[in-house]
This record gives sequence, C-alpha cells and structure tokens, in this order.
Amino acid sequence: MGIIAIIFYIFPNYENIFIFLLSSIIILSLITDALRLTFPHINDFFFKYFHFLFVERDRNKINSANFYFMGCLITVVFFPVSIASIGILYLSFGDTFAAIFGRKLSKYIPYKIPNTNKTFIGSIGFVIISTIIGVIFSLNIKVALISAIVGAIFEALPLGIDDNFTIPFFSSLVIWTLTI
Repeated sequence: MGIIAIIFYIFPNYENIFIFLLSSIIILSLITDALRLTFPHINDFFFKYFHFLFVERDRNKINSANFYFMGCLITVVFFPVSIASIGILYLSFGDTFAAIFGRKLSKYIPYKIPNTNKTFIGSIGFVIISTIIGVIFSLNIKVALISAIVGAIFEALPLGIDDNFTIPFFSSLVIWTLTI
C-alpha cells in the first residue's frame, strides 16, 4: 500500500479512482471474511491457499487488512491528498519499522509499553522512519516529528481500535492542524 500512497501523492487528480479502488477492496474483503467466518471449510481453504493474505491471529476474526484499507479510505476522504498520503506512508513504513526495531533491538533495550506487547524501541523506530518520510514529503521537521510521535502513540497504545485505522487518520489530523 505504501507504493499506492506514493502514486496517490504524485497523481492527486485521481483521488476519486483511489477512493473507488479502496472501497471496492474493502467490500470484497468483507464479503470474503463473512464467507470464511461463516463456513469453516472456506476459512481453511483461504488459509491454506491464500496464506500470504492472512495472519494466523485473524483466523477467527475479520482480517486486519480490512482495517488497513478502512484507515486509508477514511484518511483519504477527510484530508487533502498531500496530507493523507503522508499519513498512509506512516502506517505503511512506521508500523513495519516499529515491528522490526521491536523484534531486533528489544533484547538490547527491553523496555515494554505497559499493558501491551509493544516496545519503546519499536516506537522509536516508528518515529525515526516516519519523521524521515514526513521531511522527504515536504513537511518541516517540527511537523514531521510531532505527527510521527502521534502516529507512534496510536501504534503502541492498547486503545481497542486497530492501529491500522488510527495511525493514518490521527497522523494526518496532526499534519493538517499544524499546517493550516
């Protein structure tokens, strides 16, 4: 999805097509989830032959990718292309770097965020890569850093809302608030 956000940023006049594609993906994915969660043999089929689209924790619940696409869609609907693209990139790369930093470096810096399986070093990874992305996409360093910190907070805290939904929206909200 990160590459799509970059394309969206470069070609902002295609916002309606992007919204249509995201909406279509969400509808198809929710139909697929309804079928697989209703019929165990369909669920087994999808996990056997399309395992690359699922993570094991989603075997008996809605695929977390749906929240990813919903977060992207709501962000694109509420914010200008230049801002929404950055929020989506924070999700695409920040969340990934948080996981990588958390797995690779937590043995050296083992501090966990209370009541989660997230690490402080993972959050630092999120902030570093997201700040770099913000600056690359023309944010000043202050806005990039603050919006990256907000994204990291929504990635790390156990709010009961999937972080795939909250990261792009709230990061974009901060960017929009600080740049208007």
